[in-house]
Amino acid sequence: MFLPDQEQQLYAVDNWDPIAQAGVIARGIIAEMEGELTVASPLYKHHFRLSDGVCMEDSNIRLATYPLALYEDKVYIGCNKIQ
Repeated sequence: MFLPDQEQQLYAVDNWDPIAQAGVIARGIIAEMEGELTVASPLYKHHFRLSDGVCMEDSNIRLATYPLALYEDKVYIGCNKIQ
């Protein structure tokens, strides 16, 4: 996800919603919740922190997140999930 007006502008999170059991996170809504940037699942409206994928409503649930880097206008995303 690219957020142009934020200090950290790029986040790489999994599209798979572990609650809805569907690939829908890419269609989620970005919002700030409790001072954290989140993406809300479009199905059940759970909020996941972009920084680490943790669900704001249930910290036992999380999205996979991936390391990334921006170099010379190219985005590189690591293939190993950060858990």
